[in-house]
Amino acid sequence: MLQNGERREREMSIVAQFFMIMGGVLTGYVGIGLAAAIGKLVGGGIFRFQFDEFIFFMVRLSKSGKHFSFGLCDPRPYIKCQMIDMKPTKVRGVIYGAFSMAVALFVTETVSLQLFAAKRIPFNAFTLPMAIVMIGYTCFIIVHLVFTQKKNVGDNPGGALREEYQRVYGEIKKGTEPGEIEIKDLEYTGHLTDLGVYKKYLMLKYYHFLDKGDYAQVSKVIDDLENYVPDKWSKSDLPMLAELVFYHVIIRKNEAKAQFYGKPFCSMLEGNEAVNEKRVFAYWLFFEQKDRGAALQYTMKTLKQISSYHLTGCQKLEKKLLSALIKRIERTA
Repeated sequence: MLQNGERREREMSIVAQFFMIMGGVLTGYVGIGLAAAIGKLVGGGIFRFQFDEFIFFMVRLSKSGKHFSFGLCDPRPYIKCQMIDMKPTKVRGVIYGAFSMAVALFVTETVSLQLFAAKRIPFNAFTLPMAIVMIGYTCFIIVHLVFTQKKNVGDNPGGALREEYQRVYGEIKKGTEPGEIEIKDLEYTGHLTDLGVYKKYLMLKYYHFLDKGDYAQVSKVIDDLENYVPDKWSKSDLPMLAELVFYHVIIRKNEAKAQFYGKPFCSMLEGNEAVNEKRVFAYWLFFEQKDRGAALQYTMKTLKQISSYHLTGCQKLEKKLLSALIKRIERTA
């Protein structure tokens, strides 16, 4: 009986230590993630960057104009804070990134000194994994910062692409209509690390020409985007997928491609999409599903949400496209 009791105690001790270790790992990971995010907030605040979004794993806080929105997003394995430099320069970008590293480094050094040197923090199964994760994560942040800054600020095509994307995105977030922004004509660098930025740059270019009503240029941008269609769509690709649907349903009617892009698009909708994605679904309901009533109801509902759209400069464009759909629906009554 005594041996059985001792065995159970050992088993409970192992389980308790396991949860302490996992708790330490999680605390270290979240702690440094928050420290890096706070560093970006501080650095961005000093240089008067504009707040864009804060993501805590699957919770998202974003800003559109003067309004903040709070809700769930796709689960992410990290904590992220994004600020937009309205006057982008190479030096400002380097210093902004350094703030993130500096705060994370300060927290890690403080915890490490208190644990290993001063020994004011108890040394146990919780604190040791926490410190190890903090040190590892901070090293990762430093290496990542050096790598990204080398790409972003160097005199190279990748740096020019990122700088142009950030400039145009900042202008739209500030409220400038996309058709009023001059956008440089840049090519894809061929480096896989630049592909995500290039696709986002093409999306802004697409809105620029769509807002101007230059459909010949819109077609060129779509042709370029279709060169980078992924084998499997993810939630992060939804803005691109939505506009491919819109283009092949409305601008250059192609039923085969409309169905090809439309099926994955509809399957990914969860009801919490951005205004542009809801606008595309409203058009889909009317032109593809032939459901006039549902399309009208959905369009009217989406119109009321335009002021919360995070791309502030695109709000008038979205309102114009939704209003045009309402007129089209009413004409078919």
